[in-house]
Amino acid sequence: MHKYTTIWPLHIIDFPVTVVIRQIKKLPQHWLKFWIPALLLKVVAAISLGLIYKYYYGVGDTFSLFDDGKLLAKLAIDQPDTYLQVLWQTVKGRRVDDLIILANANPRAVAMSVFNSVLCLLSGNNYWLSAFYAAILNFLALTTLVYTLEKIFKLSKQSLLIAFFFYPSVLLWTSGLLKENVLLACLSIVSAIILRLLYPEFFKKRIVVISLLYWLILAFSLLIIYRLKYYYLAVYLPVVIAYSVVVIFKKKQSNTVFRSQKILFIGVFLFTILLATSIHPNLNLDKVVAALVLNHDIMVEETSKPENLIQYNNLKASFSSVLKNTPKAFWEGLARPYLWEQGNWLKKISGLENLLFLLLLFGALFKWGQSGFKTKYSIEVLAVCAFSLVLLLMLALSAPNLGNLVRYKTGFIPFLILLLVSAVKRKE
Repeated sequence: MHKYTTIWPLHIIDFPVTVVIRQIKKLPQHWLKFWIPALLLKVVAAISLGLIYKYYYGVGDTFSLFDDGKLLAKLAIDQPDTYLQVLWQTVKGRRVDDLIILANANPRAVAMSVFNSVLCLLSGNNYWLSAFYAAILNFLALTTLVYTLEKIFKLSKQSLLIAFFFYPSVLLWTSGLLKENVLLACLSIVSAIILRLLYPEFFKKRIVVISLLYWLILAFSLLIIYRLKYYYLAVYLPVVIAYSVVVIFKKKQSNTVFRSQKILFIGVFLFTILLATSIHPNLNLDKVVAALVLNHDIMVEETSKPENLIQYNNLKASFSSVLKNTPKAFWEGLARPYLWEQGNWLKKISGLENLLFLLLLFGALFKWGQSGFKTKYSIEVLAVCAFSLVLLLMLALSAPNLGNLVRYKTGFIPFLILLLVSAVKRKE
């Protein structure tokens, strides 16, 4: 029997399913008929991801990180004090103690292995059951954000469902035991909590204990994002700070025109980034550019097929060189792989998805153009674009491998898809 297919009693599934059903029943009645199909699709995608890695790729970080998770789960039982050191990343390298050597020494990989170790303790080291748990957690996080967005901004069910539950690459790569699952879940939870703090009038008044719990979950989720992919946080926090300042300012100055709000957002966003670059030397723009190009060069060396790469024009570790290659990074980061490119079936599916995305993009721009690019949610549009486009530039430059890029984009692509679908379906 395969080491990842140990069957545990089915009653282990009862608890998470019961929790999800109880949460779903608390949501508005008009949503109920959508949640169950979305949940089933999420679980099927999580299992499918494992099958793809097992039978198609043969190897992959989903199983490698799960194996490390099993080692850490055993460590948690045998040596809890040492396990806590790994949890807080005070242990460096692959060797944890005299007996345990992890397959992955990268701190971000170790963070994912720690998450897997918790699932291993719950599932009895069963990969498929752990993937099921991961899908449930992701679903609950996305549901929380979707409900929050619908409550505050009155967005259509179709827009929310397509963006967060039915968009193919997001559904697949954020459903199983991959960092992208945890990343999107944490981003969703953080976004939902921040919006609820900024717009408390749309929700029931919370007791003190619940308010404290909100802040604890917020801090914990931010810590996980930092451990998994800190560069997401480097873009996300300036956007959130700028957006929060504008919302607070707008509530106190209700007659402020949109143009002033946009200027305020851009000013706070740029000021926050410049402040961060001056506080820590590793965040200096020259060092950030050098790190992006270094990661690019490493990935180019590790990719055997050049057709699977975004080919830049003599990319060097200089601001001018990055600026010259920025248009290509934006376009190919969004549009590739093209449908007509040669490759395996996964590449073809990604090509079809990208073609539909471009049609959606041009449709949204046409709709916005008809209204003079006016919308009452101009600051939200600005926030989503700032987050998505800055991250896209960083990822396309540092991770030019198209296969990896499809996965990495799932941290922001749902927000961008939501923006585009909402624009196409606007009733004004």
